[in-house]
Amino acid sequence: MPLSFVLMGLIGLSASPFGILQTTLMLMMTEPHVQGRVMGIQELTIGVMPVSSLLLGSAAEIIGIANVALISGTLLAISLAILALRVPELLRYSGHNT
Repeated sequence: MPLSFVLMGLIGLSASPFGILQTTLMLMMTEPHVQGRVMGIQELTIGVMPVSSLLLGSAAEIIGIANVALISGTLLAISLAILALRVPELLRYSGHNT
């Protein structure tokens, strides 16, 4: 149990820099006039995460962890493919605003 607490603390400490980096990169890629909207969408996704975790956990109890992981991964890959097709400039983004 003590090791679990230490590991959870390390996970929490590493989550903070990730969140800061994610927000920084997102704002760097966004036009200034829509940054507020983009931040709102980001906060919405963070707020929905506990509900989606609950639903995934419930589904895992019914159909199994492996099936839920497969379905979730497949849906993620499909979503990313659709995003790449609809916004191809994301694939060419170099980190510099033009």
